[in-house]
Amino acid sequence: MNAKRYLMLSTLGDIASKPLDDAMSAEIASLNDPNLIASFHYYGYWPFGVNIAGVDTFDATSQQN
Repeated sequence: MNAKRYLMLSTLGDIASKPLDDAMSAEIASLNDPNLIASFHYYGYWPFGVNIAGVDTFDATSQQN
């Protein structure tokens, strides 16, 4: 363990997955290291995530997708 550096752990893929998120949480908890950071990468509702077709507001449509 390096007390001066953080280590970022990421889930597999770029999808919303409760099993993957839960596995990441359990792994970090089991390591008991305050310098671990979880990273989640997800482009849910593609038009908002990549700002195509003028979708640039996290509105009700974006929230439902």
